[in-house]
Amino acid sequence: MVFLLYNYEGGSSRFLLWEELLSIFVIVLLVSQMTGYLWRSYRTIKQYQMNTHVHLSSAEGIDVSWLKNLIYGLIFLIMIWLLQVPFPGLTSITNIGYFFVVFYISYSVIIQKDIFPFTEQEAQEVFAVIDDKKAGSLSSIGSEYVASEKRRLTELMERERPYLDNELSLPKLARIFQTSSHQLSFLINSGFRENFYDYVNRHRVNESMRLLVDKKLFHLSMVGIALESGFNSKTAFNTAFKKFTGTTPTEFRKMQLRKGTCDV
Repeated sequence: MVFLLYNYEGGSSRFLLWEELLSIFVIVLLVSQMTGYLWRSYRTIKQYQMNTHVHLSSAEGIDVSWLKNLIYGLIFLIMIWLLQVPFPGLTSITNIGYFFVVFYISYSVIIQKDIFPFTEQEAQEVFAVIDDKKAGSLSSIGSEYVASEKRRLTELMERERPYLDNELSLPKLARIFQTSSHQLSFLINSGFRENFYDYVNRHRVNESMRLLVDKKLFHLSMVGIALESGFNSKTAFNTAFKKFTGTTPTEFRKMQLRKGTCDV
């Protein structure tokens, strides 16, 4: 049985099939649902990337680009599918579009490197810290204990300089410091008011400042200075240096030369 909807417009009447309205409703519902899922997935990836970012000393250690490319590809697939609704005659063109989008997604997956440069045990430790919502406080642990641990960590950083390891992670530093990843994360966050990423890179920037004013090292390029300071790329070096000093490494060296403060 065919159900009809009577619609009156401008003195003329016409009948619309319920099937047509139902088709439009289903399409709108599907597109809204898929768009919502994709947007939520994208936000989740960004949030997860931000959370794990603060537990690595190098941003390059996090790579979830293939997941983002997958979302972008699915969005394009939806757009191509919607294009066929008002223009059914474009089937050959949309098929070509499907091919290139699937190729784009497949290629992104094939060339994808490891998402996290962690061992399985290190990954579990980091994820446990990220998932732990029970944040402590200075009062619950004791300010004297936190102050003592801060001094011990500062001495360790100055003595052993673990920040020179460009693959230093929260679990690695926790093992060197002989504590758990969770306790170290809390100490850095509460004691130094920094996340792990900023805490380590601040030490690297200080080291690079020392190297930049050493005339014996003027033969080193900025990439060389970056690697000697513990950074794994010039981009990461420039970004961190600008963040902590307000200037670039090159400008800093020129400024020190003008002041005559470079070491002979």
